[in-house]
Amino acid sequence: MDSNLIEKLLYEYDIDGALEGIDKIEDEETLYGYISQYNWDDGFDIPYKVLRHKCCTLSIALMMFYDGEGYLLFDDELEHGSEEYKFARKLNDMIISGTFRTGNTKYSIPLSKVQKYKYRKSGAAEIFLNDI
Repeated sequence: MDSNLIEKLLYEYDIDGALEGIDKIEDEETLYGYISQYNWDDGFDIPYKVLRHKCCTLSIALMMFYDGEGYLLFDDELEHGSEEYKFARKLNDMIISGTFRTGNTKYSIPLSKVQKYKYRKSGAAEIFLNDI
């Protein structure tokens, strides 16, 4: 993992610099480390770029789904047409279609047993309910 690059992307670059800097990431662990610390108040340009990155794996995609509050799709609590909704819907579709390979990083789904049960009953795909 390139901790120095993560620090630069998070604290030294503006959004445009970070978008360019993401291309310098060469491994899954650095991409995971970066997006795990991303401030979602900064918008969706960076997350969209991460989704297209060659090192983006299923664990990274699931982390972004939950960190970006995509799970609110399961409760139908995202405003249709909002940026949050569009991102969550796109990411949901990419995950379900198998776009992302399984990599080396792990991810634990941040839901309680009750939430998992509720979402399972409402028809959420198992891929969103099981740790990687």
